Amino acid sequence: MCFPSFANGPMRRSVMILAKRRRVTVVVLIMLSSLPLLSYNFIPISHDYFFSYLRTADFISVSDGLYPNRSWVPFYWRTDIFSRPDKPRILFWTTVFGEWYSGLSASGTAELRYWHPFGGCADHCYIANDRRTLPVSDAVVFYACDLNASDLPSYRAEGQKWVLWSLEAPTTCDPSPLVSVEDAFNWTMTYRRDSDVVDAYAKVTQRSKPTSYSLERLEQTWRNKKVTAVWAVSHCSTFGKRENYVNELRRHMSVDVYGKCGNFSCSRDVRFACYQMFERKYFFILSFENTICRDYVTEKLYLALLYDIIPVTFGGADYQDVAPPGSYIDALQFKTPKDLADYLREVSENFVLYKSFFEWKGRDESDGSQLPTTRPTGLRSQQLDGSGGIELIDQEAMLRPAVWRT
Repeated sequence: MCFPSFANGPMRRSVMILAKRRRVTVVVLIMLSSLPLLSYNFIPISHDYFFSYLRTADFISVSDGLYPNRSWVPFYWRTDIFSRPDKPRILFWTTVFGEWYSGLSASGTAELRYWHPFGGCADHCYIANDRRTLPVSDAVVFYACDLNASDLPSYRAEGQKWVLWSLEAPTTCDPSPLVSVEDAFNWTMTYRRDSDVVDAYAKVTQRSKPTSYSLERLEQTWRNKKVTAVWAVSHCSTFGKRENYVNELRRHMSVDVYGKCGNFSCSRDVRFACYQMFERKYFFILSFENTICRDYVTEKLYLALLYDIIPVTFGGADYQDVAPPGSYIDALQFKTPKDLADYLREVSENFVLYKSFFEWKGRDESDGSQLPTTRPTGLRSQQLDGSGGIELIDQEAMLRPAVWRT
């Protein structure tokens, strides 16, 4: 727009004032329109995010197929407006059993958070649950049990990965929504060892320096133990029929049952105090899974490995792949519950044999101390104090298609 030139008149001053007000109005409108984006500022990254949004907002329809989109840049090639290396942006499209993961706002308000629960990990990322961040997210995560097939995004940015996540056995939730959308996902992230990204409740790692394990303290603990085994359980009827096995086992040895299915109680809110009591009183703890599924191992095993008590496993995993050799007893390696009971009795009465199940502790350690106090969020949505943060499992994608199935 052109204005007539007035060297010193009131018209020129009026035009200048109007032009200034117009500029201010434009700036205010821009700022107001960007408030939802600026509200992602959990740490000072709002400007980075705003300009990244403008730069990478292009997308294409999933129904049209995925074709090269030159405007999209992988995070490892991306920089922010200050030329700093960018970080992956992960959008949680669904809740996890009705709760937002890792402290994201339950109200669904826009947040872009710097993800910090993973302690000293080399790689970090941003997470959000506001769906407006879809066009600029590097990955979109869908929890299998919360998935609604009619509530998937209508488009996917080129290069964006859709991740189907589950830490639960297929029997825990209805897998039928996956039937119609199984081809929508790029990666799976589950406990299965053939997943694209292998996830787990915890892991056992080799110590950087071997330590001496106090056999004297262990022997004193062993002498004070009075009851053969303990079982803490909240689901009394399961697909794996572990309850039937335990009922038969109790005919041949003493097993104290805690929780909804037994006569003893210890609050899950003080789970670690419960385990401290268990190791003082019992020789063994039954780490029985509710479903016999390949590779399925929950926190029961990893928690037990933190204490001077021997876990007895019951599940479909190859336990030598997830626990140190000689650290557990696999119930399914015995022909009958009676055979298991006879062996447990033998181990409990012989300290030389009993202590052999703890020799691994000088070499390895379990990071189960960082497990959540409660499920079903599973992957550590509530962190506990302990010796360091939960570490990321080695999550190099194997880049082969897989779908979470029964």
